[in-house]
Amino acid sequence: MATSDFNVSISPSAAMNIITDYILNSSISGEIIDSYSIPCNDGKECCFAVIEKYYHRAGNRLTLSIVISDIAGATHVHAVAGGAGQGAFFKFSWYAEEAFSEAAEKALKNYMI
Repeated sequence: MATSDFNVSISPSAAMNIITDYILNSSISGEIIDSYSIPCNDGKECCFAVIEKYYHRAGNRLTLSIVISDIAGATHVHAVAGGAGQGAFFKFSWYAEEAFSEAAEKALKNYMI
């Protein structure tokens, strides 16, 4: 499991669109498993998505779960990648999980604050 936490200067829905476009356009195996957005009464929102992608070096598909919210103030991005381990106890991912969680940072590098 690998995580990434940072703030950005754009709305949660705009940030989610940039991340999903980045991952889907840079991969032939990436797909959105599910996404959901919760609008709040005060104009704030919370977005959630699960993206799956095949990583050859890990030998299987990984998931990236993303939560983006501006409810507490600044738009905060939390991304966690997992699923690269093989078998019941072997969890070594050849750094595929780290690379997948960093995809959110790479996609939003121009908006990070």
